[in-house]
Amino acid sequence: MIPVTRHLSPVTWAYVLVSAPLGVMAGLALGRLVLLVLNAALVFPVFALYAARQRHGQNVALMLLWAFMLAVSVTTATLLAPEWVGPRIIRGEAYKAEMFRWIETGAGPEGDPRQFIPQHAKHYALFLVLSLVSGGALALAMGAVLMNYMSFYVGCLFLATESDWIVLLMGWPVWSVVRVVGFVVAAVALSEVFYPLVRRSRPNWPTVGRYMAVSLGLIVADILLKSALAPVWQRVLQAALTSPPAAAG
Repeated sequence: MIPVTRHLSPVTWAYVLVSAPLGVMAGLALGRLVLLVLNAALVFPVFALYAARQRHGQNVALMLLWAFMLAVSVTTATLLAPEWVGPRIIRGEAYKAEMFRWIETGAGPEGDPRQFIPQHAKHYALFLVLSLVSGGALALAMGAVLMNYMSFYVGCLFLATESDWIVLLMGWPVWSVVRVVGFVVAAVALSEVFYPLVRRSRPNWPTVGRYMAVSLGLIVADILLKSALAPVWQRVLQAALTSPPAAAG
């Protein structure tokens, strides 16, 4: 279990709630690299503070809030100005094309475990390395890239169909949500290695092991869920994209 019951400062919650969308707005206006830097830089002090104080459960909760606010902000911006947002999202247009091709034809990595398992493994391994060498800073930047291009795709999916409820429920697949949580828990786990070593103290290895076990379990669950459910998701989204608009009145 990951404890999150101790009090979280309302100021911290408010800061994460506000800084994430403000960073997205400013970053989109100033360019994709600025967007990447702001996404990570604005939340990293919170991550580092809670990591240094070993308030790991609260750190998980705050980073999940940050990820949620990134998703909401980028999706909303895409709904308002997709042609403007697309070029400003790293891998945004490429990921959108890949996902729409999968929805329309069933072809592509999303529905093929032989392709997506190695891809997920590489992403997870890179994320772990970045967490270890940077105290979470570079891992947050990588997480922001992944969140942003996924959120851009979801915004484009809303624009391509009249079935808003289907997109709301299925645009973010359950396995992707599970993976996001797994990545966040891993970053927090490895902060318990980095920050004690910076202070020249001993990491709490049982805590590291417990959090990493949760993270790995979530990554395995992501793979199992995606393998089982991706064909169902593809058919439902395909039907939503090809359905004619509902008649007015």
